[in-house]
Order: sequence, then structure tokens, then C-alpha cells
Amino acid sequence: MDDRDLDTAFPDRGKHKGIASLRYDILKLFIAPGRHQYRACNSCSPMSSRCSAERLRVCRDTAPAAQRRAATTLISLGVLPLTLSSVDTAPYGLGLPPSSSALGRLRNRTLNILVQQVILRAIRQAADQLLADLGLGPLVCSLSTSR
Repeated sequence: MDDRDLDTAFPDRGKHKGIASLRYDILKLFIAPGRHQYRACNSCSPMSSRCSAERLRVCRDTAPAAQRRAATTLISLGVLPLTLSSVDTAPYGLGLPPSSSALGRLRNRTLNILVQQVILRAIRQAADQLLADLGLGPLVCSLSTSR
């Protein structure tokens, strides 16, 4: 996939707007490739002591399992922003600036709950299904938080 022209790589991408666009992109760009990334990491030759994968294309919970099963070192590369959130940041993908004021932290906590439990619920379910298909357990943390 050429990520310089996502609309060509995913012709139906333009049909989605707003929150639906965010869900579509997360599913197609980050969850779906996880199966192939996991298999690639598992297929690392025993002769090789390293396997690399771009961190946003590998589900955080498949990477450690791939490393254990392949008995290899997993090198996590990151050329895009890390998508972890906190009480000082709004959920990733909404385009909101950070705010550590009392009101901003309340906004961030509220939006993080809304995004994780409502907006990205289907994405979480898709990620858990991918992990189950790979013989792994469900996500141990949310898609965009460090908890």
C-alpha cells in the first residue's frame, strides 16, 4: 500500500466522513495489517536475531507475543506520532490541542471515555477478533491509552 495516496489504495475511503472516517482509517490502516505484521514477525528466521515492524501497524499486544514465539528481538520503529493519550491530551484522531487546565483535563477524561467506550467500540472488537484469530488474548489496554 502506498500511504502517500490513501484514496487510491482504499477507493471507498472517501465515502466516510467525520467519526466514520476515523473508524475506517484505524481499521484499514492499523488493525487489518496486524495479521500480516504478526505473521511476518513470527516467520523471522531463527538465524536472524531481529525483526522490525512499524509500531503503528502492529497491534501493541501482538508484538510481544510475536517476540516470544519467534524467540527474537522485536525492533519497534516509529515514524508517526505515538497514539497514547492521557488526562492532559484529548483522544488521538480528534485534532484537539492538549490542555492541562482543570477544564481541559475534564474535557480529556470525558472524551477519552466517550471515544474508547462508544466511538471506537467496534474497532476494539475488531482488534480483539484479530487477536483471537491469531490465537492471542484480547487487548490488555485500550487502543489509545497507556492504561
